[in-house]
Amino acid sequence: MKFKAQVATEYIILIGILLAILVPVLYYFNYQSTNVININQAQDSVQTLAKTADYVYSLGPGTRSTVTITIPRGAANSSVYRNELTLIMPNNNDIVATTKANLTGSFPYLEGTYNLQVTLLESGIVLIGGTCNNNGICDYAEDCSSCISDCGCSGSNNCCSGLCVIPQCINDPQCDDSNTCTVELCKNPNTCLASCTYTTINQCDDGDGCCPSGCTVNNDDDCGGGNQTQIICGDGICVAGELCYSCSLDCICGQEPPVEDVGTSLRDIGVDQAMYSRTDGDGLFTGDSQMAASNNITLEVLDDELTTPATTYVIRTRSGNKYESFNPGVEKESSQYTKVVLYGRVRIVDNNPFRLRIYPYLQNKDNIDTLVYRDFAINDAILAQKVKWVELDITDLARTQDGFGFIKMRVTALNLSEQDNDRFQFSELHYKVG
Repeated sequence: MKFKAQVATEYIILIGILLAILVPVLYYFNYQSTNVININQAQDSVQTLAKTADYVYSLGPGTRSTVTITIPRGAANSSVYRNELTLIMPNNNDIVATTKANLTGSFPYLEGTYNLQVTLLESGIVLIGGTCNNNGICDYAEDCSSCISDCGCSGSNNCCSGLCVIPQCINDPQCDDSNTCTVELCKNPNTCLASCTYTTINQCDDGDGCCPSGCTVNNDDDCGGGNQTQIICGDGICVAGELCYSCSLDCICGQEPPVEDVGTSLRDIGVDQAMYSRTDGDGLFTGDSQMAASNNITLEVLDDELTTPATTYVIRTRSGNKYESFNPGVEKESSQYTKVVLYGRVRIVDNNPFRLRIYPYLQNKDNIDTLVYRDFAINDAILAQKVKWVELDITDLARTQDGFGFIKMRVTALNLSEQDNDRFQFSELHYKVG
C-alpha cells in the first residue's frame, strides 16, 4: 500500500511539473498567435487606407471615397505625416504605409471598426477623415453628410451622397405629365431615390380620359372628343413616339413622354470609349497622350448606377489654363450622317446657366482643333424636369471629321469667373445620328 501511495504522489508531482512548464508555454504561444493576428489586421487596415488615398489622388480634386478599416486591440497611437500613415503597435511593431500623395488629417487608433472618408482637396493633398470646422461656411472638403452644421440642406432639399438635391417627387400628383394615357406614380417619395414612373394605358375603357391607339368610339367613349393618341407631327400634342428632334413642332427637348425612342429619325450609336481628362496648366492645346495617365480615366458613361461616384462624371471649372473634360469617341464615319448629336442625362448644374464648349478632335485623334468649337448654355431648370435628357447638336463639328473614320469630341466647361469651381455632371453621355 505504501508503494502505491508513493507512486500516486510521484504522479501528482510529475503532473504538477508538466503543468508548470506547459502553462507558460501555452500562454506564450497564445500571446504570440494573438499578436500576429493583431499585426496582420493592423497592416491590412493601414494598407487599405493608403490604397484608397492613392485611388482618390488619381481621379483629381473633389474625388471622395469611403473606406472601412478595423483597428485591433493594443494600438497605442496613429499618425498622418507627409505621405506616411503610421499605426503604433506594442513591442515596436509600428505599421507604416506610404502613398503617392501628401496627406493631412487623422485616423483612429482605439480598437473598433470605422468608416473613414478620404478626399482629394483642391490643393492636391489627400484628406484622411472628415472635416467640419463649424465656421458656418461650406468649405471644399465638407458636405451635407459629413458637416451638417456648415452644409446642411435647406427647404425641400435632401442630402444625397453629399449633395443637396431636390427630390424628383414627393407625391403622385407631382409626376403629372399632362398625358391622359399614362398612370403616374411617385416611387420612394421625398427621398434620394425618388422617381416618377409612367405606365401607358393600352386598354380600351370608357371614362378614363384616354383613347389608346387602335381604339374607336365604338369600344371607348373617350375616342369621341379628339383624344386620339396617334403620332401626328404638327398637331401640337407631344405623344409617345414623338421626340424633340423628330418632331420639334410638338415636343420640347427634355419634356417628351418618358418612353423608348421609337419611330424617330435618330438612332443611338452609343460610345466606344469615353475619357475624363484634366490638364495641369498646359491649356486646351494639351493632347490626350500628354496628360498624366492618372487623369485619363475611362468612363462607364452608359452606366446609370446610382452608387457610381459622382466625381467620376463631373466637369469642374477652374482658374488659369486648367481644364477638365469628357472625351467621348465612337468608331463611326461622320460623313455618312446628316445629323449628329451628343445625348446625355444631366445630374448636376451648379451655375445658371452652365456654359459648355465642345471641340472636335483632329485626325491624329490626340489633339483638338481649337479654332473650331460650339458653345452651349445648360439651364439648371433642367433638373426640375421629370426627364433630364438634353441633346447637343454638334453636326457642324462632326463635319470637320469627315473621312477620319471616327467621331470624337472634347466637352469642357468655359472657365468664366462666374463659374469658378462650379460643377456640371453628365451621365449616360452618347451619340445619336440621323
